[in-house]
Amino acid sequence: MDLNVTAALLQEAQAIIAALSGTQNPQPAFTVCRCEKDGRVRLKFTGAAARTYLIEASADLQTWVPVGVGSERSEGDFEFEEPVAGLPAYRFYRIVAP
Repeated sequence: MDLNVTAALLQEAQAIIAALSGTQNPQPAFTVCRCEKDGRVRLKFTGAAARTYLIEASADLQTWVPVGVGSERSEGDFEFEEPVAGLPAYRFYRIVAP
């Protein structure tokens, strides 16, 4: 499935759920960004519980590409790990709430 279509559908569904429940979702924020010894990148962040967050990466802060989805480890605490294969020497990340 196309990631843009998926993101759009998630955004609409989450907006409907938020409107029906009357809740306001907090902005996601990184709490840990760590490069492991084996080259993997581990990101931890907080956000609204039971929400889907996409992780995007960029080498130039202008062109962003989706690299995965954060996994909720406990209520409102998320984690994303990017494997080593083919990563550039430096890379920026952002959290996208579709």
